[in-house]
Amino acid sequence: MSIFFLWLTAFLSMASAQEVQLQVDSEEIYAGVPFVLTVLATDFEESPEPTVSAFDIAGCSVQYLGVSPSNSTQITVINGRRSVIQDVRFAYRYRIESSTAGLRKIPKITVTQGATSVSTTASQFTVTDIPSSADIAIRLNLPDRQIRVGEVFPISVDL
Repeated sequence: MSIFFLWLTAFLSMASAQEVQLQVDSEEIYAGVPFVLTVLATDFEESPEPTVSAFDIAGCSVQYLGVSPSNSTQITVINGRRSVIQDVRFAYRYRIESSTAGLRKIPKITVTQGATSVSTTASQFTVTDIPSSADIAIRLNLPDRQIRVGEVFPISVDL
């Protein structure tokens, strides 16, 4: 076997190595406001579906929302040579909510499929309180009479 063939085999196996990433749906995370944490598993086999290890985040409620599998295949033929690129992804979504502000730590999360296990590194995020001010208020002005269902009437909002 040539050195080139060994190098090419090693390169292709690295290119299709399984990977697990964490993604959030918002830039700012506030106390009392839920956000979605996505555990994105890429380059696993289509079947069986990988499993994600259970995890808890201290100071937060964690609720599993479900998984969204995605599979795409690209076939190209150039000069009579056929190449197939397959992209397999599993997006596991979790609803996370912290009741108080502070630093929260996400433990290592492991995705397993058969004998293959891939883990994220432990990470953290900061939860802040929602800014408030007594200098601003909203007042809803309604008529001083009874209102019927379906009735059209003027309304104003004062800021």
